[in-house]
Amino acid sequence: MLRVLMFDLNETLVHGRTPLPHAREALEALEGFHTADDGPLMTCLLGEVEAPIGSGVEAVFQSFLEELEECGLADLFDPVEQRVTLPQHAGLDKLERRAFETALQRLGAGPGLEECLFVTGNPARAAAAADLETLRLGEDFSQWADAPLLLASRIAPLSEENFERALRVQLAAVHQLDLVSVQRQPGSRMVRARVKKWIPLTGIRLGPLEGVHVQLPVEAEIKLDVAGRPESIQDGVPSAADMEEATAFARGLLENRQVRLASSPAPAATHEVETDPRGRRFLKRRAFYSAA
Repeated sequence: MLRVLMFDLNETLVHGRTPLPHAREALEALEGFHTADDGPLMTCLLGEVEAPIGSGVEAVFQSFLEELEECGLADLFDPVEQRVTLPQHAGLDKLERRAFETALQRLGAGPGLEECLFVTGNPARAAAAADLETLRLGEDFSQWADAPLLLASRIAPLSEENFERALRVQLAAVHQLDLVSVQRQPGSRMVRARVKKWIPLTGIRLGPLEGVHVQLPVEAEIKLDVAGRPESIQDGVPSAADMEEATAFARGLLENRQVRLASSPAPAATHEVETDPRGRRFLKRRAFYSAA
């Protein structure tokens, strides 16, 4: 049974100092996973960093933590003294079996290496983890949006809570659908879900908001592939009542100057219109109120 997930950093979670797409969302979902016996899943990071000869362990560790902070992922491995390990902590300069054992000791985990899974995009580091089960970016999965569903099937296949957390990441990242609720018979590849879908509005008096997309609830039927990822999604259409309510709401925002537009800054606006690379416009609530 898997109890611990160990993550590589460079070319796995980040490229340079930039997190890979949806890596953070995946890690946040995995933080809430449970094991097959309903215990909390533990996660930690194994970094590998080149250090000048004679560098002290603490100096190397602090340098690595600064890199992790720049990547914007440090908070996901807090406390770092327990959940971040370098080969230098084991008296090594690269990942070997003893480094993984040291990571478990620092984590304070009871499980052995046979209950750990190492996630990496580096073939050499995957080879160094020969005694561990591995999940390889670029081979087992190509994007982080898929990873939580793959891990859910390995960690606790019958956990509906893990499945729902993982499905939420995949639907949002790949299909722009926000999961509201899900129903599935254990082990079934057919899933019924209620999701929020971006729907374009049309109607009189919408003016500059004509064609803008808003989120509305619809029913969806999802077929999973053998790896547990969505193979096909059939979603419905919002009800006429929901469409009418959304249109009236948008008109009200416009009339009360509560929408920030390029042609109308509306300093006290509660909503704004965002445009994606395909030219689609989305009506979204602003993250915070500003009188400036």
